[in-house]
Amino acid sequence: MTKVSGKLGGLIAILVAMGMPTTGNANEIVLTFAEQGFTIVGQFHDFVDNSYLILTEYGEVSVPAAMVTCEGPDCVEALEANAANG
Repeated sequence: MTKVSGKLGGLIAILVAMGMPTTGNANEIVLTFAEQGFTIVGQFHDFVDNSYLILTEYGEVSVPAAMVTCEGPDCVEALEANAANG
């Protein structure tokens, strides 16, 4: 297991705690941190400043798109919306 420390480690620890799956619905997305080996599942809320905003059972989480891969129908919409905004 790889040890992660510093600000990134703190962010990852918070996200892991929030990573419990929510109830399924049409707007559910799965964000996967490949290097850290975990995923976050939640309802897609918005895509702002190159970050996914998702709602989990623990609240809203902002995840930089560059750190994750996204699976779900709203992932494509988020990327297209970001391209349209600039």
